[in-house]
Amino acid sequence: MFEHFRRNFFEIIFPKKCVGCGKEGMLICGNCRAGIRLNSKFSCPICGEASLAGRVCDGCRGKTSLSGLLYVSFYGNPVFRQAIYAWKYSFVSDVGEVLGNLFLLYAENYASIFNNLGNPLIQAVPLHRKRFLWRGFNQAEVLADKLAATRRLARINVLLRKKKTVPQSEVGNRERFGNVAAAFALAPGAEKQISGRPVILTDDIYTSGATMEECAKLLKSAGAKEVWGFVLAKG
Repeated sequence: MFEHFRRNFFEIIFPKKCVGCGKEGMLICGNCRAGIRLNSKFSCPICGEASLAGRVCDGCRGKTSLSGLLYVSFYGNPVFRQAIYAWKYSFVSDVGEVLGNLFLLYAENYASIFNNLGNPLIQAVPLHRKRFLWRGFNQAEVLADKLAATRRLARINVLLRKKKTVPQSEVGNRERFGNVAAAFALAPGAEKQISGRPVILTDDIYTSGATMEECAKLLKSAGAKEVWGFVLAKG
């Protein structure tokens, strides 16, 4: 009841507006939503060449700990980019519902890829505690929780963020790998949970791949059979 009152109060004082065009009444209007096209082309996340179901190609297999990457759409789409920004930095939490639904729709459209992974574990890229307290949530965890619940997959938390880093968006591509180096660690007992199992690693954006690579490296060191990235947007 209190939550219902709170929502109604804020919608009166701060009416919902489309993050794309500003139209009142919804966070992403029908026209702007239609402009967010789900990705239908699969490519190697390292070299960008076409690959089967987003799997890392043979030529790049020794360059990464990732097995493949799936992404809902491109960060270059202005509405999609603005929606993700509003969710992360403007505290428009309801946008997360819209983005989460797109995340699940993509997983449903390409269910065969997920089915072929067998029975994967779902792990979110962790957020440092200080940033979590500032934001109030971890967007990667929200996506991981939705995916695990909808597809009835086991949700794990075997990664820890031990170092607070400068946001990746504030450093250049060349500096991003150094920025997140040694920023993560494995939780005690991680090996027992994931040894021999495939893992899907969720996050909101994949740009240079530095953050996801650092996490995937740790998961593989703990015995993960495969590590697949699944994100909202690819930069």
